[in-house]
Amino acid sequence: MISKDEELFVSRIRDALDGEVLDEGITERLSAARRNALDELELPEPPSRQNWSWFIWAPAGAMAIGLFAITLTLSPTKIPEFPYYESELQAAAAGELDLMEELEFVAWMLAEAPDAG
Repeated sequence: MISKDEELFVSRIRDALDGEVLDEGITERLSAARRNALDELELPEPPSRQNWSWFIWAPAGAMAIGLFAITLTLSPTKIPEFPYYESELQAAAAGELDLMEELEFVAWMLAEAPDAG
């Protein structure tokens, strides 16, 4: 607890400082004393911005990686279907599919060579 004398002392100081009853000489001496005290503290250097540059760009990089992963996941990809043949004859016929598609050509070929049938 604060005694009555301490309360009176604190109130006088508060009144003096709030009322700006200090003259310029006292204000200058107080400012000089404050500067000297701060100079003697030897405050550490503030961290350089270069060390924190990764911290600034990390959220942007995480967002870019996330969008890339979503794009890869949701993009339609077509897996080529490899034909399955039950016999070698079907595989050989599929190799010549461009000729088989032309039915008129096949009909003409059969008509020209009746014994090949």
